[in-house]
Formats: sequence, structure tokens, C-alpha cells
Amino acid sequence: MKFDDIDLELLNYLTINADEHFTSTMLTKALFSIRNRETLIKKNVTIAYRLKKWLKYGIIGSYSENGITFYRINLQKIKIGESIIKVDGKAISMGDCVILELEPKQYIITYL
Repeated sequence: MKFDDIDLELLNYLTINADEHFTSTMLTKALFSIRNRETLIKKNVTIAYRLKKWLKYGIIGSYSENGITFYRINLQKIKIGESIIKVDGKAISMGDCVILELEPKQYIITYL
């Protein structure tokens, strides 16, 4: 799974607002400065794609109400902190990172 700047912005926004639920359109409007409907639709497709991908891995959860899907981050799948690797028995700091647990013992690490 690729992870880019939009993913980081979306993850950051959802994490900061972890107690709230959002539609894909609400998230699109929060992340992008949009002036017309056509741009809103294009950007919403981008956000919706990421939400569906993350839903598959349990990074977010969803529920539907009156035909509208709401999303919320699953904080149990996200760790933020310092990444340290061992090379030839020596610990090397890789800096701050976000770790997403996709499945047991399968992770994505993105450096901040």
C-alpha cells in the first residue's frame, strides 16, 4: 500500500479529531480549499478511495445512517513515536514515524 502526502494529511486530521465521525465529503472539504463542485467531486473520489483502502485494513471504521457512510479512525491500529532499527547489533534512530498495523506483524511505517 502506497502512502503519500494526502494520506498523511487525512490520517493527521482523523487522529486530531478522533472523537468525531466524518463523511468523505466532510473530509474532502476539510483538507482541500475547493471553489467549485467539479473539483469537489474529483477530490472526493481521491479521499473515498483512501477511506475504502484503510477500511479494508481496519485503520478506520464506518457505519451508515440514512444511506450516508460515516468514518472514524481506529486508534488501536496507529502508533506514533521514534523508530529504531538494529544493524550489526547497533541501534540506529530513524526519527519520528507513524506506524499503521495492517494485520498482525504487518506494518506500514511512514516517517514524519
